Amino acid sequence: MKLLGKVKMPSNLSSRSSSIASLSSLNLDEVFDTEQSTIEKVVPDIEPSMPTDAGDMPAYYKKFTMSHPLGNLLVRLTSMNTELCKKNNIKEHDLPELGDVCSSFVEAIRLERNKVASKLSKATVDLEDNILMKELNFHNINTPVKPPIVFSQIPIITTPAKMAEVIKTFPTKSSQKFSGSSNGVNILEFLNSLNTAQSIMNLSKSEFLQILLKCVSGKVYGLVLECISYEHDIPDLYHSLLTLYDNRMSSSSARRILMSYKAPKSATMTKVQSYILELSSRVASQLPVGKSRTSMFNIESTN
Repeated sequence: MKLLGKVKMPSNLSSRSSSIASLSSLNLDEVFDTEQSTIEKVVPDIEPSMPTDAGDMPAYYKKFTMSHPLGNLLVRLTSMNTELCKKNNIKEHDLPELGDVCSSFVEAIRLERNKVASKLSKATVDLEDNILMKELNFHNINTPVKPPIVFSQIPIITTPAKMAEVIKTFPTKSSQKFSGSSNGVNILEFLNSLNTAQSIMNLSKSEFLQILLKCVSGKVYGLVLECISYEHDIPDLYHSLLTLYDNRMSSSSARRILMSYKAPKSATMTKVQSYILELSSRVASQLPVGKSRTSMFNIESTN
C-alpha cells in the first residue's frame, strides 16, 4: 500500500483526466443552442428589399450578402484577411475591398437567378408546346391506318421501266382506285394497299403524292389535289380521307349498342360472338394501339 502511495501519475494522464472532467461538466445542449443562436444572428432568413436611393446601395449589398450563408462566409473571410494584413503590415492594395466583394456577390446571385428563371421559362414553354402538339396531332396517334413513315431521300422513278413497275405495284387500276363510292373499294382497304406498295417501292414523298393522284378518282381526286396544293403532310391527308370516307360506327355508338344488346333467339352462337367482337373492337378503337386498347377490348367483349 505504501508503494502504491508513492507512485506518481504522469502529467499527460492528469491533463487528460482534467479535460474529461471539464467535458463531463459541460451541458452539450446549451453549447449547441448557443452555436445555433449565433448562426441565426449572423445569417438572417429574410433578404433586404432593394433601396430606391443609390446612396443606400452599398449598405444593401452588404446586408444582402450577410443574409446568404455563402455570402456571410465570404464577408468574414475578407474581414479576417484584412485584419491579418494590418497586423502583419502587409499592403492591402492586392486584396479586394469588402464593398466590391458584396456587390460582386449580389451580381452573381442575380445572374444565377436569371439563368434559372430563363431555364424554367423555356421548360414551361416547351412543355406547353409539347402538350399542344400532342392535342393537335392526336388524330395521327389514334388513326386506324397509320401513314407510311419511310420514304426515299432521292428520286426512285428515274426510268420508264421503273414507272411501269410502280404503276403495277400501286392500286392504279380502275377496279382498285378509290372514288368514295359505296360500290367500290373501302377506304381502309385502299390506304392499306398504298402502305404495302410504298413499303415495296420506297418512293420519295413527292413521288408518293404523284402516284397517289393516279390511285384516286372523282371527288377524292379533287380533295387529294387540294391537300397537295396546300402543302398538307401525308398524315393530315390520310386523316382527311378517313374522316370523310370511314363510315364505320363511332366508338360511343358501338358502346350504346353493346350495352343494350340482346341476342335474338334465331341467331346462332357464332353470329352473336362475331357481332359482340365487332362492337367491342369499335369501342376499343377510341384508344391508341397498345395494351390499353387490348385490355378495353377484352373487358368489353367479356362483360
